[in-house]
Amino acid sequence: MNFNFHFGNDSRNYRHNRHSSSYHGGHDNGPVGALIAGVIFIVIGVFVILIGQDEIFSCSKAKNACTNEKKGVFSNKKEVLVTIPLSSIKSAKVVEIRSRDSGSTYRMELVTQSGTTPAFSSSGVHSKASSQVNQFNSFLSSGKDSVAIKDNLWFLRLFGIIFIIGGILALFQIPKLLKGEIQH
Repeated sequence: MNFNFHFGNDSRNYRHNRHSSSYHGGHDNGPVGALIAGVIFIVIGVFVILIGQDEIFSCSKAKNACTNEKKGVFSNKKEVLVTIPLSSIKSAKVVEIRSRDSGSTYRMELVTQSGTTPAFSSSGVHSKASSQVNQFNSFLSSGKDSVAIKDNLWFLRLFGIIFIIGGILALFQIPKLLKGEIQH
């Protein structure tokens, strides 16, 4: 007994077309698929790199102000997110943020006269938040006039670079696919 299952193909053309570059069940699209995958990966990688912004929390005793600013990767322009009078800040502490999906993350929060407020919009691992808190609290108790604590998103940039490399590798497969050196 011979069972032939054909999805989207006429049974008369199946044997002829089964090794072509058109899509059949588990087959890939050859050079066209590599081109599409390469371009998509490169575009996603560039997009991820461009949306990643560094956050800088800085304070000046002379100006009696603390600001949280965002700065793009390729831009010198800073966007001020919040400004808080330094005299209203008592200290900083690490706060745990719990999520059912991703577990716990931590961020630096400022203890003010009216409660607490996040110093950064993003959160991360405990050691990073703890380091930021220690740096800010030592600034408060020291004679230093200013402090700048940077929260960069290097992991997003790394993710973007990996996507770009994957896209380039996919594009490099196109000549081999066209010559038939790679079976698809």
